[in-house]
Amino acid sequence: MCGRFTLKEAKKVKDQFNVNISPSFNITPGTKILTIDNQNKTRFLNWGYRPIWAKDNFNLINARSETILEKPSFKNARKCLIVADGYYEWKKEIKKIPYYFHMNNSLFFFGGLFNDTSGCCIVTKEAEKSLADIHIRQPVIIEESNKNKWLNEEYNFEYLFESDITFHKVSNRVNSPKNNSPENILEVEKN
Repeated sequence: MCGRFTLKEAKKVKDQFNVNISPSFNITPGTKILTIDNQNKTRFLNWGYRPIWAKDNFNLINARSETILEKPSFKNARKCLIVADGYYEWKKEIKKIPYYFHMNNSLFFFGGLFNDTSGCCIVTKEAEKSLADIHIRQPVIIEESNKNKWLNEEYNFEYLFESDITFHKVSNRVNSPKNNSPENILEVEKN
């Protein structure tokens, strides 16, 4: 499950999408996040997908890629890309230990779903072998070369790649949504 992510590279976002953002080191559910639709238009959507039939307080932040087509929740969903440059996952030990995942500080996209009545959610998949020790799920990451396939074709996950993700342990300061600073992504001492 992806429950927090980063979009800290404001200059890269401005250069690539002509959108001004404030760098964020702790994006949480309920936040307006930068997305791209199949017309290549950027828009800010609420991170929290509510099916048309659901009550106001029912929001999904993730959707399992394996069950998208089966779930009534996503019957009217459309695909989008969610712009990011890193995300957090927690390893369950005696305490939950946060880790920061990134691709050499490059921008990338999460596969996302949205509807016009609420917001969006991040599509997840089974974690790659190199990441599964931390968490059993991970976001679907879309390469630049595959963004049109994701946005315009039927659900087909064959073109998804084994991403070049690196990760490190970070401070538990990321556990609080109030903490939104570069310190969140700094590597802490390894055991």
